Amino acid sequence: MRERIVILGTVTKTPVGGVIWQTLQYVLGLEQLGFEVWYVEAHARTPGMLMRTEHDDSSALAAGFIDAMLRPYGLEQQWAFHALHDDGRVYGISARELGQLYRNAVAIINLHGGTVPLDEHTAPGRLIYLETDPVQIQIELHDGVRSTEEFLDAHAALFTYAENLGDESCTLPVSDRFVFTPTRQPIVNDLWPASEPTSDAFTTVGNWKQLGRPVTFANRTLSWSKHAEFDKVIDLPARSPYPLELALSRADATDEAHLHAHGWRTVPALPMSMDPWLYQAYIGASQGEFTVAKEQNVAFHTGWFSDRSATYLASGRPVVTQNTGFDRVLPTGAGLFAFDDLDGAADALGAIAANPGEHRRAARAIALEYFDSDLVLGRLLDAAGITVRRPRAHAAELDLPEDLRLDLVSKRPSMLAPHTRTYLATRPVYRLAKSTPVEALPTVSIVVPTTDNLAFLRLCVESVLLASAAVTYELIVVASDAPDEVANYLRAIAHQNPRVRAVIAPERLSFAAATNRGMSHARGELLVFLNDDTVVADGWLDRLCAPLADPTIGMVGPLTSHPDALH
Repeated sequence: MRERIVILGTVTKTPVGGVIWQTLQYVLGLEQLGFEVWYVEAHARTPGMLMRTEHDDSSALAAGFIDAMLRPYGLEQQWAFHALHDDGRVYGISARELGQLYRNAVAIINLHGGTVPLDEHTAPGRLIYLETDPVQIQIELHDGVRSTEEFLDAHAALFTYAENLGDESCTLPVSDRFVFTPTRQPIVNDLWPASEPTSDAFTTVGNWKQLGRPVTFANRTLSWSKHAEFDKVIDLPARSPYPLELALSRADATDEAHLHAHGWRTVPALPMSMDPWLYQAYIGASQGEFTVAKEQNVAFHTGWFSDRSATYLASGRPVVTQNTGFDRVLPTGAGLFAFDDLDGAADALGAIAANPGEHRRAARAIALEYFDSDLVLGRLLDAAGITVRRPRAHAAELDLPEDLRLDLVSKRPSMLAPHTRTYLATRPVYRLAKSTPVEALPTVSIVVPTTDNLAFLRLCVESVLLASAAVTYELIVVASDAPDEVANYLRAIAHQNPRVRAVIAPERLSFAAATNRGMSHARGELLVFLNDDTVVADGWLDRLCAPLADPTIGMVGPLTSHPDALH
């Protein structure tokens, strides 16, 4: 039985793309390490952004939102919403089961510190505070704010994105009583496939003005808003080889007119942010990210780095961002640039324009080496005294009931019995161990076009993944005009195995067009094409690729799903 970890989150309070993806990286990253992860909200805040009228059932809306967020990854049974803002009802599981979950978890992670600890959170002695926005807490500790001390006292371990905290370069005050361990945003890199940009612009997504949460230290008041930092480089568009586009919330007409007058492009952030897939697509389409940091992190030199910028890097998009001191812990100068002034920002964009392909590759490499969820979360758990037990790989077989085995080996997939089709479409998604490092470039790219063929697609994909192969490969499945169950399955299996890359095309594509779409994402030197009803035998790929040693042969593919044809 897998050990359980609870993530206490706040997505329904701010249900936007950045918060959703930041949370999912923790949930999915810990699942990938072999834990059974439960996402729980018990923050006592009304989910107002989900409501259209004051009469809406806010708790039901929040529960539905959480279910929809986790369902694509096969985690629709691993969540709870505790409606402390209303009647205290527990959604997803019973109140008794929620209490048992807290008691049995090896860790309860208070993400963002957004949940005021309850007795049931603190009683097991395994509550972890994970600070994603530093400065305010540290100032309050310096000022002796009793409520802050009581809040942190409830936690067994403290982590912060202020990676320079305690370093001589960081002027943020350090508490002798409360010791914070540095960490950073984990990235499940296979969720952010690198492809060619389709936009001409460097972009970012965020709020223009956030006038709350100022801090005062040493007679200096520091803002939590980014608009004043953008004003320091307001003339950058005139010196940039790329258009600069800001996807903004909390900007009025005067703010936008000010930006437009200096050559910035603006688009509304909220429509894309309310859909995590549009948010992800906006990042993937960009040439890269240009952004600034909050004055608090810049002034104190905290070393904080944006979780959004990390996803740009993972998507193979170079990042140019204001220096918070992160250059002490992350490599800069290729794929990632830290600037201090207008000249530095212009120089960085110019360097990228001189060799964009090289900087895209360098950006992806930084994400793989420094933000990979296995690395980041493994270190966090180790610091918290929690042992990571890797999941074991399944045997190289489909693990089917005997009657289904006979059905599979005696017929073509198109002739499977109805009960076989039902079983294949509804059984749980395999939790396959990582057998190839995600940073390894594959030798072979296997492209599988599909539409609505879920039962046979599962048979194809899982037989490929469970077969032995000496060559390294990636499996690119292109789903065009596919129903939700197909898209959700592909996202789930891609999360479970980094070899799988799901390309979800909303439009209907022909077989040839879908194949070409898959080829555009291929990184392997060799190409193999499979129909989505192909069942492969153990060792099939090595035998199939043998003819490719002939330089006159550029691609291969099986003619039938019968295993004998692959010998």
